[in-house]
Amino acid sequence: MALYCLGDVAWRLYDTYGFPADLTQLMAEEKGLTIDQNAFEECRKKAIELSAAGVGKFRDTLDLDVHAIADLQKRGIPSTDDSPKYKYQGDGATDGSVKYTFSPCTGKILAIRSEGKFVDSIESGAEGAILLDKTNFYAEQGGQIYDTGVLSKTDEEGTEFVVSNCQVRGGYIVLVGSANGKFSVGDEVSQNFDEDRRSLIMKNHTGTHVLNHALRCVLTDSDQKGSLVAPDRLRFDFTNKHAMTVKQVKEAEDICQEIIRSREPVYAKEAPLSKAREITGLRAMF
Repeated sequence: MALYCLGDVAWRLYDTYGFPADLTQLMAEEKGLTIDQNAFEECRKKAIELSAAGVGKFRDTLDLDVHAIADLQKRGIPSTDDSPKYKYQGDGATDGSVKYTFSPCTGKILAIRSEGKFVDSIESGAEGAILLDKTNFYAEQGGQIYDTGVLSKTDEEGTEFVVSNCQVRGGYIVLVGSANGKFSVGDEVSQNFDEDRRSLIMKNHTGTHVLNHALRCVLTDSDQKGSLVAPDRLRFDFTNKHAMTVKQVKEAEDICQEIIRSREPVYAKEAPLSKAREITGLRAMF
């Protein structure tokens, strides 16, 4: 008789924690188990359906409008401290295989929103939006897509809130997802975003800056108008008086490749606006 490993467990390992499905299969086989592929595929299809419907539902029932933001401010709930999202360290690799270590982060639930109103708690299976005092999740902004991941109660193992969207509204970071267990205002949670996904997004974000520089070198009058930075692709929107020629495309590509080969370190730093304007070659996106 064949022993099966639950397909929904295998899917959760992949979808929530980024653990490769083939490795789950291999480890299961080593224990004499077989992954229930039918259940795995069913979970995958449900995830696609939820993703397709997620944006509309977020806007309709979980978003913060001006009245909700005013309510939070009236109650003295501070805006979210999202500085922990910048706390990470590279391993110093210079061959293009750099790995990042992200600092752990815990937070306190300050507010919960569900079905168009603020509530004291949400139960297992419910969708909601959680606001924390601080977070290391990256909210969608500046062309960069949002983080996904999991919030786990620090005092109750197995109680998780699966984050499927992350937006910023009036200084508040809104973590949207579904609960597996009960979450209440005042709970302490550990925060675990999908680090592999974030790393891919970071690389593509750097890629937009590299491409912007290359276009400025080749097309002296081009100007950035927008971008999309996702884990699997990037899109760069810019203006130019004429369509690029094949030669110009090749020149821009060569510049990008040369920058990549140079293995220059990437860093970010906050500076007063007056000092930033003195930095040679700095592009002001305001």
